[in-house]
Amino acid sequence: MDAVSWSPIQGDPHQGELDWVLRALDDFFQGRLRQFPGGLLFMGPGVLWARTPHHLHPLEGSQQILAVIASIPYGDTMTYGQVAAYAGRPRAARAVGAVCRSNPLPVLVPCHRVVGAHGLGGYTPGVRIKESLLQLEGLGRDLSRRHG
Repeated sequence: MDAVSWSPIQGDPHQGELDWVLRALDDFFQGRLRQFPGGLLFMGPGVLWARTPHHLHPLEGSQQILAVIASIPYGDTMTYGQVAAYAGRPRAARAVGAVCRSNPLPVLVPCHRVVGAHGLGGYTPGVRIKESLLQLEGLGRDLSRRHG
């Protein structure tokens, strides 16, 4: 990974409060981290990753989908349909795809671990990147390890 940057929505520029994200990403790509710290919330058009999400109110359906995606262990995969079923919405595989597409934090919210029933499926940053991430986690093209 070459760089990660962000701009404040409002207020002063970054003062180091998100350095934990950079350290976590570096540890992930160095093979030292398998689960990211913190929690995630779906807040409308994107995902907010926060360590302490106590005062925020996420959209329920999307939050459930993201929680299932976040629970997929390192080196495992789930299909879009499996994620939907675990989220309590068994006919919502397309909604799982929509949530994955709106994910502005790929890797932190591991949508690369969500695959099609008969192949890799899509990935907004690119299917080659999805393949690389799965390979980093020991799967490569072998999608036989399924969570659940």
